[in-house]
Amino acid sequence: MDINANVDWIGTPAPYVYKDAVTYDATAIDFSLEHDDNRYRLIILQHSEDVEYKIIQYGIKPGSQKPFPIDTGHYFKNKTIPLIEMILQDSYVQSILHKKTTSS
Repeated sequence: MDINANVDWIGTPAPYVYKDAVTYDATAIDFSLEHDDNRYRLIILQHSEDVEYKIIQYGIKPGSQKPFPIDTGHYFKNKTIPLIEMILQDSYVQSILHKKTTSS
């Protein structure tokens, strides 16, 4: 995964249950990158003032139709990178996230 690549496609932000040592209510945004056949997911974990971003990749096992998550090791706490900013600044993503925060 090239974290400096341009975003090719961004999906609709959706509620996501993230399970670690603790279970979090999170937001997930699927995306793909230019010149990369893989699919990725940006997971946004909000804890009061802290925001954490995780990027996972989806792989495919031969003979299986269901993709499985692969941890890319890209984890950012209270900071972003240009790739995450491209996704978060997308006008459609902004409108969905804004609706979500105003309806809460």
